[in-house]
Amino acid sequence: MSGPRHGILERIGLLAGAHAFREILQAVFLIVLARRQMITYGQFMLAMGFGQILLMFAEFGLNKHTICRLAHRPDTETGLVWQVTAVKSLLLALGGGATFLFVLVQSYGLSLGTVILLLSAGVGFDALTSTFYALYQWRGDQRREAAVRSVAAAAGFGYGLAALALGLPPAALALYKLVESLAALAGAMLPILRSSQARPLLPGPSAIGATLRDGLVFALIELAAILYNKANLFFLQRAAGPGGVAQYSATWQIVDGATNLVCGLLLARTLFPLFARLLGTDFAAARDLARDTARWLLPVAACLMYGLAIESDRLIPLLYGGEYADAAWMQRWLIISVAIGLFHNLAAYLMLSLGRQALLLGICAAGLVLNIALCALWIPGRPLAGSIAALLATKGAVALCTLGYAQRRLGLLRLRPLAETGAAALAGAVLLFVLRPLGVRLVAESAALLPMLALMLRWKRRTGHGA
Repeated sequence: MSGPRHGILERIGLLAGAHAFREILQAVFLIVLARRQMITYGQFMLAMGFGQILLMFAEFGLNKHTICRLAHRPDTETGLVWQVTAVKSLLLALGGGATFLFVLVQSYGLSLGTVILLLSAGVGFDALTSTFYALYQWRGDQRREAAVRSVAAAAGFGYGLAALALGLPPAALALYKLVESLAALAGAMLPILRSSQARPLLPGPSAIGATLRDGLVFALIELAAILYNKANLFFLQRAAGPGGVAQYSATWQIVDGATNLVCGLLLARTLFPLFARLLGTDFAAARDLARDTARWLLPVAACLMYGLAIESDRLIPLLYGGEYADAAWMQRWLIISVAIGLFHNLAAYLMLSLGRQALLLGICAAGLVLNIALCALWIPGRPLAGSIAALLATKGAVALCTLGYAQRRLGLLRLRPLAETGAAALAGAVLLFVLRPLGVRLVAESAALLPMLALMLRWKRRTGHGA
C-alpha cells in the first residue's frame, strides 16, 4: 500500500503470524476437547456465546473512540488509556453481575454455571487488554501486540491441553481462557506501567460519564452492523427452521470469516490508526494511503471471491459433509459480500478518522431498517434465496453510502485500477474457459489466477512497494 515508510507489510505480517498461532492452538484444543468430552465441548460453546456478549458490552465501542481521541489529543495517550480502562472495568463488573444473575435465574447446574461464569470472565477480560492494544496500534508498535498475543495464547492453551491430558473437571478446564486473558493483560499493561508518565489515575464520575457518552455512538454503530448482518437468521429460522439456518450459517461462516480476517488485520489494527493520525496532520498523505489501499483491495477481493466461488462445491462438503448441498450454491452468491464488506469497512474507518461517526451511525441504522423490511418481504416466500438477497441488498446500500462519502472527500476509487483489475479478471476467466476442457481442474483454476497475480506484481514494480 503506502510503502515502506509506514511498514504496513511488516505490521500485518506480525499480526497475521500471532493470529495464526493462536487459531492453530485453539483448533487443537477444541478438537481434542470435542473428541474426548462432547458434553463439556457443548458447555464451552454455550459459555463462549455468553462471553462474546459480555465482551461487546464491556468494550462499548471504546477502542475506536480511543484511536479517534488520540488523533486529536496525542499528548494525553496514557491518561486516556487508563481512563478508558477504568470505564471498561466498570462495564465489565456490571456485565459480569448481570451474567451471574442470569445463570442463577436459569437454574443451570453447578458444573455448567461455573463453566459459563469462568469462560465469560476470561473472554470479558479481553476488553481491558484491547485498550492497550489500541495504544500499541496507534504507536505503530504491532510487534509488541503480536508478541503479547502469542505468549498469552501459548500460556492459555498450554494450560488447557495439560488440563485435558490430566483429565481435570470442566471447571478446571475452563480456566484456560482466564489464564490466556490475564497473561495478555499483564503483558500489555506492564510496559505502560513502567513508563514514567503512565501512573494510573482513577477518573471521576464526570470523566466516566463523558467517556461513556463519547463511546456510545461507536457502540451503536457496532450494534447496528451486527444486527443487520444477523437479522435474517431470525426470519430464516421462522421460514425454513433449523435446517435452513444451518445451510446458510455453514457458508456464511466461511465468507464472513475471510472478510473479517482481512478487515481485522489490515484495516482495523494497522490502517485505521494510520488514517486517524495522518488525516489530522497530513491530509494529502492520508488521501494517497487511502487510494493505495483501495487499489490493492481490488485484486485481494477478486482473488478471495474467485477462490471461494470456484471451490465451493469441494470446500463445503469437505468441512460440513454431503448434507450441505444448498450451502455450496449459496456461497457462489454470498461471495459478493466479500468485495462489499472490504470496501465498506475501508470507507467506514475513513469516516471515523474524519470524525463523521454520527453520519456513519445514521447510515448503519438506516441499513438495519432496510434489512428488516427486506427480510420480512423476501424470506417467507423463498427462505434461502431471500435471505441472501436481503443481506446483499442491505450491505450494498450501506456500502454505496459510505463509499460515496469517501469518494467525494478522498477520491478513493480511480478508473485506471478498476479497469486494470477488470481486465485481469476477464483474462483469468478466458484462461479458465480454455483450460477447463483439458480435464485437469487444479491446473485450470490456478492458471486463472495468473493475470491477477501478474497485475499485482506489475503494480509492485511500478510503485516500488507492495501491499
